[in-house]
Amino acid sequence: MNHHAGQQHALSQDFRILTYELALSVGLSRSALAADLAELRRRGLISTGRRRIEIRDLPGLRGISNSDRDAEQPPSAERPSAD
Repeated sequence: MNHHAGQQHALSQDFRILTYELALSVGLSRSALAADLAELRRRGLISTGRRRIEIRDLPGLRGISNSDRDAEQPPSAERPSAD
């Protein structure tokens, strides 16, 4: 395989776990996990398939995890204000 300078390499992980088990392991409902994964796919950070999550943009994914939690949260992490 020929790699070009500056080309990012995708990281892929095959899971031997069901979606609801993965959701429970990270403290989310299955629907919240699906929404978060969809948002990450929309941003081009990951791609998913059957029992597979491929990280397409590791620096971008790290940027989300390191960003200000109040300014950049996945949909399932949003909480209503306590006015």
